[in-house]
Amino acid sequence: MLTAGMRRLLGEHRNAAILAHVVESLSPAITVDTPLGALKMHCPGELPVFRANTLLTKEPETIAWIDTFEPGETLWDIGANVGVYSLYAGLKPACRSSRSSRRW
Repeated sequence: MLTAGMRRLLGEHRNAAILAHVVESLSPAITVDTPLGALKMHCPGELPVFRANTLLTKEPETIAWIDTFEPGETLWDIGANVGVYSLYAGLKPACRSSRSSRRW
């Protein structure tokens, strides 16, 4: 296991910082600055990285629609794939979001 090997190689005292760096490299965290605030996404693959980087530009009409939500409204993101629009809607005050993605 990677963490056990890292511990043996580097010792316990430096393991936490190095392990955090390795995990960040394997699953980068991307922060997207949106009109509603910053959205930090951990991206364990190329598709989530792409979706994070294109959140505001891939489907601008979806973002504009979510921006019209009133407090208390709910977004049901059926077939959400990565779920970036659910995450974006969750930044709105008092807005609820739920996503569903079925894999066959």
